[in-house]
Amino acid sequence: MGRLLIFSLVLVGIKVSAASNPSLALDRDNLVSVSITAYNSDFAVVREVRETVLPQGLIELEYLGVPKFIEPTSVISRSLGNGDKFRVLEQNYQYHLLNRATLLNTFIGRKLKYARSVLQGTNYEKVLREGILLSTNPEIVEFGDEIEISPEGVISLPYVPEGLNLSPTLVWLLSNEVSGEQLIETSYITSNLGWQADYVLVLDENKKQFDLTSWITIDNQSGTGFDDVKVQLIAGEVNRVIDSPPGAQRRMMNAVSMEMASDESRAIRTNQVFDYHVYDLPLETNIKDNEKKQIRFFNTENVNYAKSYHLTSQAYSHHKPEIENRHPDSRISFINSKKNQLGMPLPAGNNRVYLEEVSEEESGRIRHPQLQLVGEDVISHTALDQTVDLDLGKAFDISAERKQLTYRRLGDRVTEASYQIELQNSKSDPVSVHVHEKLQGDWQIIEETEAGTRTDSSTLDYLIRIPANGKSSVSYTVRMRF
Repeated sequence: MGRLLIFSLVLVGIKVSAASNPSLALDRDNLVSVSITAYNSDFAVVREVRETVLPQGLIELEYLGVPKFIEPTSVISRSLGNGDKFRVLEQNYQYHLLNRATLLNTFIGRKLKYARSVLQGTNYEKVLREGILLSTNPEIVEFGDEIEISPEGVISLPYVPEGLNLSPTLVWLLSNEVSGEQLIETSYITSNLGWQADYVLVLDENKKQFDLTSWITIDNQSGTGFDDVKVQLIAGEVNRVIDSPPGAQRRMMNAVSMEMASDESRAIRTNQVFDYHVYDLPLETNIKDNEKKQIRFFNTENVNYAKSYHLTSQAYSHHKPEIENRHPDSRISFINSKKNQLGMPLPAGNNRVYLEEVSEEESGRIRHPQLQLVGEDVISHTALDQTVDLDLGKAFDISAERKQLTYRRLGDRVTEASYQIELQNSKSDPVSVHVHEKLQGDWQIIEETEAGTRTDSSTLDYLIRIPANGKSSVSYTVRMRF
């Protein structure tokens, strides 16, 4: 009991003395440097250094200009070079911003003055009236024996209540043992600030090669802008836990590393930290609030690719008389290797694929390249020497008719079914289609017109060659146990 009493008296002593100690403000005009480490799951770590002059003793310091989506529990602050002589004893996060709604909410139950202009003859006269604000959203005001909803007029208020801020603010109670100039370093996490990779591929069908340009897109919706900021990008899988609801997990950040640029002086350099990769953007930049900023990441040329067609279908454990008419997916694939002009881990991102066509004018001599969008796809993080597959769309001139030929139940948990897939090629060149049949349970092929390949526990693959302007088919019978 004695220890509890002493501890309580200490806390009371701090709060009482804080009321009589100086109150100072530290805003963005005091910035010496700022850097951002952005993650591509919509959050970032911000590190700021601000310069100020502090007296010795207990101080109340307002740290102004922080993002609207700052996580207050993530704040770390210190005075560079002063160690434990600068300590934050208390922190308040004041996020009630000054606007019409927050201002009126503080005057509920009080009298307000409403002014409006009324036409009297040829002139307008200002009419004032007082009413008691009963509610907001919508405004409900009592004027004498009448109650009006959303009354017309300009509201006059006698003062701005305490606790409303022009911007989110951290208020610290400090214990400072060194007076004079100090550099205050503050780090914090803010959400709604992240990055992603975007890729643009331009195909040359004759060479079966493409040129690749990659961009980094930084999306800042945090509630504040950053000038002359040094930017780093983090790639890896970082687990995070949010405060609300309790026990819930924040979305995981996923990416991997890359280092490549055509101009060495502007190269994005990467290094490994813990189990993640950090990219240092070479130049400081300005990132405005509500802005998406694109920065060139890397580019390369003459990357070899292969084109293929893929048809994926589900084998059913029940009778299905309907005939399925489908078109296979058109896919391009390439190897992420140094030999193939790449050879660095590729972060997950959007891929937009264009085809460079060459058209001729009627004279037959002037040729103009044209770009046509042929598809988009998203890649996951791709390590060195792995294959990237991009599904761009459906093949217009290749069609498939898939039907269930037979079906019978051999027991409570055993079925047997036969399928036929007939493919038609309307192109003037022969093509090959990868047919992927998804099977259920413990399955066994009883009969097939050509040999298929079991690629995993639920997939049977056939490679079907179709002549120009021709047809080909494959049939099989499968027994499935559940």
